[in-house]
Amino acid sequence: MVDRAPGLSVRLKLTLSYAGFLMLAGAVLLVAGYFSLSRGVHPGVIFMVRSHADLLRAFAPIAALVMAHEQYCGGRAQMLFADHDLYIMQRSGFADAPGLVFVLNNSGAWDGRSVHTQWKTRRLTPIAWWGRSDTSKPTDKWTDLNGATDLWAAGRGYAVYVPA
Repeated sequence: MVDRAPGLSVRLKLTLSYAGFLMLAGAVLLVAGYFSLSRGVHPGVIFMVRSHADLLRAFAPIAALVMAHEQYCGGRAQMLFADHDLYIMQRSGFADAPGLVFVLNNSGAWDGRSVHTQWKTRRLTPIAWWGRSDTSKPTDKWTDLNGATDLWAAGRGYAVYVPA
């Protein structure tokens, strides 16, 4: 058996130095990413960001969709309408999540249909929406005594309606 000097082994020293290098490289990449996103014009992986406002416009619809899911999406899913270009479904709600109606439009222009929801004589308010060329907010809709209403989304976009 070979005697060795007391202290950490060479293998452990190498592992610790490699871990330190990875932590330093990760910190440098995070700082570089921060400065890249917060300064002027630069090419993005998916889109061009020219300013903080462009960055906010790009992520705001996604954030609204995630918040709608977290606050309203619960219960069973039910398809209300589907064809080649338009899909409308509702979530019935469960516990603190009151439910929602999701409209997905694959056509190039505004599209919608009359559907029967579970909510009778209720106002349905859009809380998340997006369209490729039109990001206008869809109008509030009222259901009748049978729960029927027409729900719309912008071309190549979506809308999430919730009971108010």
